[in-house]
Amino acid sequence: MMADMHDGVGASLIGLLRHVQSGDARPATIEQRVQEALQEMRIAVDALQPREGDLASVLGSLRYRLDAMIEATGVRLQWDIAELPPVRNLTPVVVFGIQRILMEAIGNVLKHSGARNLRVAAGALEPDQIEIRIEDDGRGFDPRAPATGQGIRNMRSRAERMGAELILERRAAGGSCVRLLLPRAMQDEAADQRVDSGSPEGRSSPNSAARVTAAGPERTASLR
Repeated sequence: MMADMHDGVGASLIGLLRHVQSGDARPATIEQRVQEALQEMRIAVDALQPREGDLASVLGSLRYRLDAMIEATGVRLQWDIAELPPVRNLTPVVVFGIQRILMEAIGNVLKHSGARNLRVAAGALEPDQIEIRIEDDGRGFDPRAPATGQGIRNMRSRAERMGAELILERRAAGGSCVRLLLPRAMQDEAADQRVDSGSPEGRSSPNSAARVTAAGPERTASLR
């Protein structure tokens, strides 16, 4: 989390400082960059709040932080969060990872898709998974194409560290869908490192790594 805050809040502040030092700083640009740094800081602080396994509150806090940004783009947000079961090991590190994956997915929709509608949905799947979906009706993308930037690579890396599954899909009706499948018991890499690696608890399970897949037209999956 410290590294992420350094790269997020720190990078925003350094960029702002250089902009001011350039002698060509405009008040509107300075305000925008300060707002971006504050947003980064607030979201990081949100991750530190005690959650007691309540994933819905994590999603609600993220919506609160992003509502104004989404509204400013003119994209219509549909928020469809079902009743969610408790999630074990919902630590600040795990919450921070979930936040970043969803922010990247939503940011991609707002910046690149040309979508008019954005849907964020979450619900329980069988047997012991929770699914979060980010769907849009934009131009879509080829989920099998090699990633050209760091955004999708970072999403995949974060999902893997949490023991989650990230699926990128092109919707049959148009647009794209990012699915994040979370286990009911999250894998906290930081907590794992505190366990003696020679003990049974410290050994990696063969199933602990995430499966990251790319699919074609959207597969049906009911949200409960």
